[in-house]
Amino acid sequence: MGKIIKYVYIICILFLIILKVGNLSGSEKKEALPRKISKAFMYEYEKGQYSVIAKKASALRAVNSFSTKRIYKDGEIFYKFTQKGSGDYDKYKDVFWEVEAEIKEKEGFLYPAYTIHTIKDKKNNDIIVRYEKRYDYKKKRVYYLAANNEGKVLKKKVFPIKGKTVDDFTMVYFLRSFISHLGEKGYRSFYLLTSEPRLYKIDIKVIGKENIKLPIGEREAIKIRIVPNLGLLTGIAKALVPPTYLWFEKEVPHIWLKYEGLESGLGSALVILRLTKFGSF
Repeated sequence: MGKIIKYVYIICILFLIILKVGNLSGSEKKEALPRKISKAFMYEYEKGQYSVIAKKASALRAVNSFSTKRIYKDGEIFYKFTQKGSGDYDKYKDVFWEVEAEIKEKEGFLYPAYTIHTIKDKKNNDIIVRYEKRYDYKKKRVYYLAANNEGKVLKKKVFPIKGKTVDDFTMVYFLRSFISHLGEKGYRSFYLLTSEPRLYKIDIKVIGKENIKLPIGEREAIKIRIVPNLGLLTGIAKALVPPTYLWFEKEVPHIWLKYEGLESGLGSALVILRLTKFGSF
């Protein structure tokens, strides 16, 4: 009799386990599989879209779609970034462009490996200009190259890597780690390589928390200002150059939400970038 009761008990336990597994469907399954966020605050895969508004005219200037995907090379983590845009960019009117970049994750930071930005004529698909930035961390150099549709070099420069360095397309991903450690040592400045090309040391100033309304909904954000550190000329630069602000979601992994500042460097259009679509897994 005791053995029969024992067998009945085991069968009941197995039935309950099967029933529980069977119920893990729909939203419950999603809860059982948490999103994998890396130490550099990156999802395995992200995609989205943002609009570019000319601030003075309050008119749509361009639309960009983007994606990032986690990949592995020799046991190391990289992210493949792609972007496609259409509209006006810098001094170019009614064009489209493509951006490809790879970023390496190491010790909670992101380090660009290369960025290629190609601007094309909409009518005949000819390349107008192609910008390349390649990072050599062993030699502590960044190699910049601008070329036309025939491959003729328009500009070529080499910049030293003095510290953590990014460019205008990889910056918003790089800064996620900074948002999580604002004010801490090692998270107060970085170097930015623009398409001008110029290398700026950038200081981060925390403005505070702010609720912002976007096409993706209302978000609680952390607002920062990035300021080029020009030594004794910093004060003059603040007075002459429009301020640059960025908004990142307060919630981890601190995705970029909004940007306000110059589009590509000194003399370029003053723009507002707003996230209009975003998805991740």
